[in-house]
Amino acid sequence: MLLSIVRKTLRDHRKSVLGWGLGLAALTLMQLAVYPSVRSQGARMRDLINSYPSAFKAMFGMEGVDFTTGQGYLSTETFSLLAPLMLIGLGIALGTAAIAGEEERGTLDLLMASPVSRGRVLAGKALGALAALVTVAAGFYLTVLAAASGYDMGVSAGRLAQATGAVLLLAVACGAVALLAGATTGKRGAAIAAGAGFAVVSYFIDSLAEITSAVRPWRVVSIFHQASATGALQGGLGVAGPLATAAFAAACLLAAWYLFARRDLAV
Repeated sequence: MLLSIVRKTLRDHRKSVLGWGLGLAALTLMQLAVYPSVRSQGARMRDLINSYPSAFKAMFGMEGVDFTTGQGYLSTETFSLLAPLMLIGLGIALGTAAIAGEEERGTLDLLMASPVSRGRVLAGKALGALAALVTVAAGFYLTVLAAASGYDMGVSAGRLAQATGAVLLLAVACGAVALLAGATTGKRGAAIAAGAGFAVVSYFIDSLAEITSAVRPWRVVSIFHQASATGALQGGLGVAGPLATAAFAAACLLAAWYLFARRDLAV
């Protein structure tokens, strides 16, 4: 029964997966197509970036990065904003739809009428959402790998895989927060607000920590610091940060399982 729920979840989201995947691939290709022009005007581009305020460079991952190299361009343009924004958006949408979306549409009662526990329903929905996210992330990785090779950006497949894995972890964590809020309240609005709010706060904590000492001690709680895609490109991802992010997502799912099993459903 669990696999049936996973398969149904994937079928329900196949159009979303296709749309988000093609959209992310198209935006990535358009973005990377600019790189040869950036590389050909290296000195001018470096002077331009250096003229930006430190706060601006910190917010967009430009601090200490050579924008004209393939690694620096990918780090700043693709993995600091575009990929996290798109995959986190999809993660939140999938986490919201898992329970709250079904409940508000009045379709959750069909699942509840089956001989399956609430825990299995939630687990199947979560696994289906994860499979959808992994599918889109894999398509994104192959797109970047092909484009980076075509434009001779000099970035290894391993580093790209680590950076993509980091972005995927960010999306999973934010999706887990949305699923937790949806399973607790049954409201799509609450789930979206929780997932998006968590992502925004985490992003700003990590960014502001670069420019103000008052925020720096709190950086450890930001998933953008723990699973840094730009850090993965620059020097490797490490183990502790990704494990902490995965543990946080797992804790959210366990909390969702516990609370969903004990809540009165609006079905």
